[in-house]
Amino acid sequence: MFALPPLSADTVFDAFVGLRITHSFPYQRLWMALEVRNDSVGTTFTDTLCYELCDSAGRFSGRGVTSLQYEQPFMAIPLPAGSANTLLLYHLMKKETVPSVKEVGVRLSGTVKGL
Repeated sequence: MFALPPLSADTVFDAFVGLRITHSFPYQRLWMALEVRNDSVGTTFTDTLCYELCDSAGRFSGRGVTSLQYEQPFMAIPLPAGSANTLLLYHLMKKETVPSVKEVGVRLSGTVKGL
């Protein structure tokens, strides 16, 4: 969960989801969801992401030696000025805990509307 500070101007963020796994990750894909909550007005938007981590032969496509790093563009997130927002990133897999996932994060790159 990531709490975002109120913005001084309407901004559109491009969200990128980053992930680090070990070579013992047991799946070909990882399904995730990013939920954007506008706490000021009580609205929520959720979208899903399917990370293709390896091919059908089990060869991982990430960068790294002891852990594999991935980053994928996800979605544009428009946020109005002055609003309080929270991002929630979670997996949509059947197991409660997904083995071999070391780190997960969100990187935002913003553009002020009208520029």
